[in-house]
Amino acid sequence: MFTVHGTEEIPIDKLLSGRDSSASTRLAKITIDPTCCESMLRSLRALGINKTTLFPEAQSVADDLKRMYNITQ
Repeated sequence: MFTVHGTEEIPIDKLLSGRDSSASTRLAKITIDPTCCESMLRSLRALGINKTTLFPEAQSVADDLKRMYNITQ
């Protein structure tokens, strides 16, 4: 999940609903069917996108290695 942070405590889609149409076309809520998640993750991994490429830090590398070697600790 990716989020945009600010000071307003209003959902993003409601925050932009009253603004001009060009602002609302830059941001959209996309809901992914949970039954598609594994397939999408496999596709992303095949494209070289994983936790480490998104968040390049030691914990992400460790998480990806655990996933690759089926380590469940």
